[in-house]
Amino acid sequence: LKGVAHAPRALDALHAMLRQEWGDPVTVAGFQLRALERLLPAYLGATGEDSFVITADTGSGKTEAALLPLIAGAAIDRLAGRRGTKAVLVYPR
Repeated sequence: LKGVAHAPRALDALHAMLRQEWGDPVTVAGFQLRALERLLPAYLGATGEDSFVITADTGSGKTEAALLPLIAGAAIDRLAGRRGTKAVLVYPR
């Protein structure tokens, strides 16, 4: 995300929130890290990808894998003054 305005500030704030809630160091599962690496650039329009499916065992953190990149992207958009709907999450329960 080099060169993406506001990305460092948004990611630092997300990390600080996770550290406060989850403790230090913040650790994520491999699939959660891969989701962040793929979904956030897609959210920001840096790739041609526009839909994703995340699968993992029950209770493994799929919700975090899907939502953390969207939260980070929404924070970047907000800091840049952009508003509106940019993502739709289909979440069967």
